[in-house]
Amino acid sequence: MSIADEPPSLGFVAGVDVGTVCTKAVLLNGDGEMRGQSLVPSRGYFQDCAHAALAGACEEAGVSADDLANVCGTGFAPDAVPHVTMTYMDSTCHVAGMRHSASPMPATIIDVGGHNTRVIVPRMTVSGSAASEVRQARRCALGVSAFLTLAANQLDVHPARLQELAAATDEPCNVSSYCSVFAGSEIVERLRDGHSREAIASGCVDSVVERVLEIGGVQAPAVIVGGVVEYMPGLAKRLAERLNVALTVPPAPMFTAALGAALLARTALKAQSTRQPEG
Repeated sequence: MSIADEPPSLGFVAGVDVGTVCTKAVLLNGDGEMRGQSLVPSRGYFQDCAHAALAGACEEAGVSADDLANVCGTGFAPDAVPHVTMTYMDSTCHVAGMRHSASPMPATIIDVGGHNTRVIVPRMTVSGSAASEVRQARRCALGVSAFLTLAANQLDVHPARLQELAAATDEPCNVSSYCSVFAGSEIVERLRDGHSREAIASGCVDSVVERVLEIGGVQAPAVIVGGVVEYMPGLAKRLAERLNVALTVPPAPMFTAALGAALLARTALKAQSTRQPEG
């Protein structure tokens, strides 16, 4: 990835998105090109997860974390990021990452992450783009990753195979509850009633779609990001059909916020480097 018309004199910058399920890091070089990225599960202390993710991205880029000129933290625990010099809300980082990787124009962002499900409506400002409205799923509808992991366990498949099961049928059974705990109970009941694993998996995808539809506020153009769509691309197709809008899935949708954080770190570094000293 590169950013045109900017001098190659800036140093390496990093963006680290500390999520409740996974922690992601992205490194950009002086030309704005991605040189490293890393993902680790968020287990134990968030400081350890952020350190591991940043170290992995630095290793891929062949640089030391001590050599980074700017580090932007975002996500659930942005202050847990080592060497952090600035922090932004993850909604703002999603907007910055989306504009770079998917749509330079303002677009509705559907974020289906491991914990949060929300709709982000950005607006243009003189200095760039910012999240003007963030619409969250109701509290009982949170925990999509936990819900899908529970579903996979009940269906006796790896979570990554839910997509494969769901795509094998055009007749999903009803998994209606927005509450992840109650939805898990419904899955057990559907198995007891003799529904196929494929139909139940497809019903689970529809359940996630319904959570997004309940939030509302999605207008074209629209982009979908987050870890869930990374592993279940069929979710984007089904959601686009229900919303009757074209949905763009950026490359590596799980890394959109980390990329946006790195871009914001670079923007801040560029502004600092071009600021004239007071004399």
